[in-house]
Amino acid sequence: LVKKHRNKCLFVFTYNIDNPGFAYDILSQVQDFVITMPLKEGTGDRKTAIKYLQSLIKDSQYAEYANQAEEFMEQYVSDKFTQTDVLMAFEKFEPWCVNKNIMKAYDNVFSKEFMLDRDENALSAYDRLQKLVGLEHVKCRIDDIIKAHSIEVVRKKLLGNNYQAGTMHMIMSGNPGTGKTEVARLLAGIAKEKDILKSGAFVATSGPALNGGDIKDEVPNAFKAATDGVLFIDEAYAMLPSTATILIQELEEHRDDVIVILAGYEESMKGFLDLNDGIKSRIPHWIEFPDYTLEELVDIFKMMADSRRFSYDDAVINEVRSVLDKERFIENFGNARAVRNLLDDVIKKQSVRLAEQKDDSDDIDKTKLWTITVEDITTLDEYKAQKKSDKTAREQLEELIGQEKVKEVIYKAIANIKMKKEKLDRGIRVDNASYHMVFTGNPGVAKTTIARLLAEILKDENVLPTGNFVEAGRADLVAAVVGATAPKVKQRFKEARGGVLFIDEAYALCDSHNNSFGDEAIATIVQEMENHREDTIVVFAGYTEQMKDFLDRNPGMASRIAFNIEFDDYTTDELCDITRIILSNRDMNITDEAMDKLRDNYEVARKSNDYGNGRYVRKMLEEAEMNISSRLFKEPARITDELLTTIEVDDIPEIDFNKMNRSATVGFSTI
Repeated sequence: LVKKHRNKCLFVFTYNIDNPGFAYDILSQVQDFVITMPLKEGTGDRKTAIKYLQSLIKDSQYAEYANQAEEFMEQYVSDKFTQTDVLMAFEKFEPWCVNKNIMKAYDNVFSKEFMLDRDENALSAYDRLQKLVGLEHVKCRIDDIIKAHSIEVVRKKLLGNNYQAGTMHMIMSGNPGTGKTEVARLLAGIAKEKDILKSGAFVATSGPALNGGDIKDEVPNAFKAATDGVLFIDEAYAMLPSTATILIQELEEHRDDVIVILAGYEESMKGFLDLNDGIKSRIPHWIEFPDYTLEELVDIFKMMADSRRFSYDDAVINEVRSVLDKERFIENFGNARAVRNLLDDVIKKQSVRLAEQKDDSDDIDKTKLWTITVEDITTLDEYKAQKKSDKTAREQLEELIGQEKVKEVIYKAIANIKMKKEKLDRGIRVDNASYHMVFTGNPGVAKTTIARLLAEILKDENVLPTGNFVEAGRADLVAAVVGATAPKVKQRFKEARGGVLFIDEAYALCDSHNNSFGDEAIATIVQEMENHREDTIVVFAGYTEQMKDFLDRNPGMASRIAFNIEFDDYTTDELCDITRIILSNRDMNITDEAMDKLRDNYEVARKSNDYGNGRYVRKMLEEAEMNISSRLFKEPARITDELLTTIEVDDIPEIDFNKMNRSATVGFSTI
C-alpha cells in the first residue's frame, strides 16, 4: 500500500518504543520506497506533567478532582515524562479517582503483583526447552550457562558494584530452521525464572534492520526495548561496520541488564567476528545448532500434525520419512521450517482431494477432514516427478558395452554397501562403514558414466538419499589464496551430499612440494570423507600408476577407500559396438567398407598408449562427419537424405600407423 499510494498519501507510523513488535521489520521495508521523517516524542519534568494532567482532567467528567493530579502522580517515581506517559496515566486516573472519592474500598497504591508470570499449571520456559525435539547439545550448553550465571548473580549481590559479573551474551550459529529463535525466546523466560533478568522481554531484530534508518538510534532503541530481557539479532553478520561499532558500545553499557544473542550461519558468523574484535571479545558463549536428524524431522512432523489435530497412519509417516530423507540433503534445506512447509503442502493437497470428491463441502465426512493419507504425500516428492529414462540405472549399466569385470565388482560393492547399511540400521557394529572408491584406467573407459549410474542405482535402491552426482577437478577444489581451499572442498561435498562426488584426475591435487594448497585440499577431502561417510560416496578416478602416488600422499586416504576398481581398455569388437550405438543415436548409417576401415584403425590405435578408448571412437566419427560435409557440399544439387546420413569408406580418416605406434598422441592426417 505504501508503494502504491506513496505520492498521494501522508503515512504516519506509530509504535511503542518499549514494545516495538513488528515495527523494526515493517519500517525497514517501508524505507525502500519512501523517505522517512522520524518524529521523536520529547519529555517534560514532573511539574509540566502534572500541569498537563490537570488540563486533561478539567476536560473530563472528573473536573472537580483536578486538584488531586499531583497526589495521583506520586505513584510514578520518574522525574521525566513523555506526553504518552501522561496520557496513559490519565487512563488510570479514573479508577483511582472513583476509588479514592466514592468507593473507598482499596488503598490507592499501584502494584503489579497481580501480574503472574504464567498459569501455575503451564509448563515453565525451562520445561518447554527440555521438550523441544532434539538439540540435546544445545540444551546442555544452556543449562551450563544459566547455572554459571546464577552464581555470578549471587556474587554481584554480595559485593555490589565492586564485582563485575561476566555477561551472558552469546552467538547461536546454525542453518535455518534449527530452532535458534525459539531457544532464544525460551532463554529469556528461563533467565526471568532464575532471577537473572527482571522482565524476560524478548526483542527480535536483524542485522539488515539495524543498518536501516539512523543507526545512532536503531541500535540503542533495540537495547531499550529489550531492557531486562533478551535482544536477538538474526543475520548478525550482515551488520555494517558502523552498526557494529555502536553495538559494541551498547554491549558494554548493558552488560548487566540485556542478554544479546547474535545468530546466523556458522561460517558467516566466524567471518563477521574475525572483522570485529571488539564484538568477539564481548561474546563469551558460542552455541552451535546442528541440523536435525531424519528421525527428529519425522518427530517434528508428527508434533506439528498433532497440534493441528490431524491424524495419520504408519504408511503416511513412512512416506514422510522418505520425502524428508531426500530433501534434507538439498542445499539450504530449512530443517523445521521445511517440515512446516511440507505439512502445509500436505494439508493443501488433502483439501484439494476432498473438494474434488464432493460437490458440496457440507457433504464431506467430518472425520476425513482431519485424516492425512499417503495420497496427500507422494506428489510432494520432486524426485518422483522428474523425467526418468524408461530403463532403470541398473539396466542402463547392464547394457553398457564391455567392462564386464567392472560391472561384477560394482554389483558386489553395491551389495556390500547395502549389507553394511542394514547392519548399521540394526545396531550391529561394522568395522569399516566407509563406501568410498577408486576407479583406475585409461581415458574413455566409462569411469564417469559408471560413477553416475552408481549414484542412480544407490538412490533407486534406497542406499543413498538423493543420488546427486557432482564432478570436480583440481580447479573446483584448490583455491589460489590462503584459507580459501577448505571452503571450496566443503562446498563440493555440500553439493554432492546424499550422492556421489566424482573427483577426476585426483592425482592433479598433488603438487611438486609438500604443504601446498593441493595438500590442504587433500587433507580437507579426507576430513569430509569421514564427516560424510554415511551419506556421501567419493569416487576418485585417474591413471593407475598416478593414483597410487595420490593415495600415498596423505596417510589417512588409503584407509578410507573401500573399493579399488580397475577399468580395462575396450577390445576392438567393443569399440565397433560402441561405434554402432553412437551412430544409431545420431540416426546415422555406415557402409560395411567404412566399418572395416574403422576396425583396422581401432586395431592399430589400441596398441598405442592412452589412445582414448570410447573418446577415440567419438573423435573418429566426428572427423568422418566433417569429411561427409566437405564431400557433399562440393555438389550440393546431388544431396539426398541417404547421402547426408551415411558414412562412406572415404569419410573415415587416414591415420599414420607408424606415428600411432610411436606416440600416445592421437593424430589425423586429413582434417
